[in-house]
Amino acid sequence: MYYKKIFVIICKLMFLLVFFFTSNLSAQNFLPDSLKSKYHILTKEELDSYHNKLQSTKDITPTAPPTGFIRSIAEWEPNQGVIVAYVSNSYGGFGLPVNFIDQLSEITHVYIIYDNSEDSNTINNILTSAGVNTDNVSYHNVPVDSYWTRDYSPWFIQYDSPPRVGIVNFDYNRNRPNDNNIPVQFGSILNIDVFGMEVEHTGGNYMTDGMGKAASTTLVYYENAQSTSYNIDSFEVDLRMKNYLGITDYIVVDDPMDEYIEHIDCWGKFLDVDKILIAEVPVSDPRYDAYEAVADYFANHESSYGTNYEVYRVYSPDGQPYTNSFIINGHVFVPIPTGTGSNWNDEAIAVYQQAMPGYQIHAITNTTAPPWESTDALHCRTHEVADIEMLNIFHYPLTGLQSPNEDYIISAQIVSYGGHNLINDSLKVFYSVNNGIWQYTMLYHDTGYNYKAVIPSQNPLDTVFYFIHAADESGRSENHPYIGLADPHFFIVNQFDNINFNSIKPTISCFPNPAYDKLNIAIHYFENENVLISIKDINGKVYKNIEIKNADDWEIIKINISDLPSGIYIIHVVGQNNTATGKFIKY
Repeated sequence: MYYKKIFVIICKLMFLLVFFFTSNLSAQNFLPDSLKSKYHILTKEELDSYHNKLQSTKDITPTAPPTGFIRSIAEWEPNQGVIVAYVSNSYGGFGLPVNFIDQLSEITHVYIIYDNSEDSNTINNILTSAGVNTDNVSYHNVPVDSYWTRDYSPWFIQYDSPPRVGIVNFDYNRNRPNDNNIPVQFGSILNIDVFGMEVEHTGGNYMTDGMGKAASTTLVYYENAQSTSYNIDSFEVDLRMKNYLGITDYIVVDDPMDEYIEHIDCWGKFLDVDKILIAEVPVSDPRYDAYEAVADYFANHESSYGTNYEVYRVYSPDGQPYTNSFIINGHVFVPIPTGTGSNWNDEAIAVYQQAMPGYQIHAITNTTAPPWESTDALHCRTHEVADIEMLNIFHYPLTGLQSPNEDYIISAQIVSYGGHNLINDSLKVFYSVNNGIWQYTMLYHDTGYNYKAVIPSQNPLDTVFYFIHAADESGRSENHPYIGLADPHFFIVNQFDNINFNSIKPTISCFPNPAYDKLNIAIHYFENENVLISIKDINGKVYKNIEIKNADDWEIIKINISDLPSGIYIIHVVGQNNTATGKFIKY
């Protein structure tokens, strides 16, 4: 907070001096490029407005909330395109390397939004000369103020019955009325409903898992409490997020980065329903404890799968924007610096590869557009467009320990948002025991959009991997988890038939994850128990057994894993009254 106050004072003094000597010179021209990009702010008026919390007239039209079962759609779910802006400001252009737009055009549709002062032919010529697949590009002449499409673009939801895709419009926390109206414009472009939610927010400070959880920094609470338009407290913010977006667990944390912008994508990112990536800074960094505290918080917070989050760390000693990445249709685009600060690029890409097996990971450098900043990179300048006719599989997986003497019921809701018929022969649950041959069992219709399948009972201590597959008559084919075979769900068959579980669910967490030579395993709710910790690979081979006598509550066990081969490992913790499982990756 001290540095923020100093920065505010310096900015105000700078503005006063400049206006004293050059009253006709616009702030947009004298503000250094590094500040324009770093703070997502282009003009003096916007900067003053943000510092002083002055509110402009908002251009949002509030509506009643959506109906039916509501859920906010995650970034990694099926998308039909990406929104990119071409703007006329002191930078001009896309804000993105054109060769990156070329890559996007090969895997999805690119929606180019541009203002009235530009010509679509000019933009098309720029793309064509760079080899962009313009057959997969559309141009939309709508008023737009900036290229930070992440911050103001639509938030896509599932709602109603039968389920369909809609848009939630929020008040963008910058005084940019054209940007603030982009969700409404896309409602017209896509011909879907738009719901106006009276919450001041920004997309860079919002991420969701697609199953009712979302995360932001406390900026959202502060801005809405200060807003002269709303003046609502955290309880009311949470309620509106629930009513419009289906967020039942809104995870709001302090910003460890201690930067002006306070956007969560500057230091953290959901990689899947149960995975989160958090930046790591050196021990010598004064923010080190804050970063470790937020990583520990997520490591001990339950994901929508009922397990604690798998927390992955990416080393960012000089503000490298590795978490500011973009996930779309099985691809992950990671912004990496060139020159100074590039020493950790290979390690960052390796973390993504290990955390997201099956995805294609792309390193994106930037030497032509406004540079990547610690507070402004690739994720800030793109926004996905959900497939409005997506085939969706909604499933709470079997995890942890399951009984050895019963079949395992796999339940899922499978629905085509486009109303297409499912292909019955495609509805399968594929499973493998101890990483053996993959088999499948058919899903059968239960009621409504609900389907079930049965995996037969297995032997004690077997590890069962599985994923769900479905296809519809539109040609869409999907898996759950999204990436399917490369990173399936798993559970372990309990060695006991009637273990006496406590009413409080036992938990474990592993850090760092991925780990190289040393691993910390924290166990909770095993107090005063004799505990056996087993580490085995996905083939069921046991590599280590560690016995803990009379464990403390939240005991941390330090383990040397330098002798383990690289790969994925399962942790099985068995106490006298409790059991728990976890997973980690060894470099």
